[in-house]
Amino acid sequence: MGDFISRNGRLIVIGLPALWLFVFVLIPFLMVLRISLSTAFAGQPPFSPYIDFSQGWAGITEFFSQLSTASYAYMLTDSLYVEAYFSSLQIAAISTALIVVIGYPLAYAIARAPRSWRTILLLFAILPFWTSFVIRVYSWIIILRDEGVLNNFLVAIGVISEPLNI
Repeated sequence: MGDFISRNGRLIVIGLPALWLFVFVLIPFLMVLRISLSTAFAGQPPFSPYIDFSQGWAGITEFFSQLSTASYAYMLTDSLYVEAYFSSLQIAAISTALIVVIGYPLAYAIARAPRSWRTILLLFAILPFWTSFVIRVYSWIIILRDEGVLNNFLVAIGVISEPLNI
């Protein structure tokens, strides 16, 4: 056994993570892809084509011939999905721009800070990621509600006359 490991150590080091990715990423991805290419039925999972291995190669080719891109065509023509897609792209673009505007100066300031302050500033930048998701959600609710911190601040400095419904 030790001789096998010493001869094939590199293969094992590369093979185990590749196997892990195959099992837990590629196989579920292929399952979701298969479902998305299946015929949709109301009220039940969309698993219309099955592979019949008893028929051999003919069963496999029949399975692939029954797959359809109709779900994708419907998604691209229905206004609900198109609007949701463009809304998601808009949110992603705005979020990216805001993160660059906020993050780049912050990273620059941390890099230019004296050595004694860098660790503390980096800790303050990373600290929000350590909090629970629920705590973050409630924090955003407190900040963004009608009587929240943001609305009160904007009213106080005169940017808005009445609180916004965010």
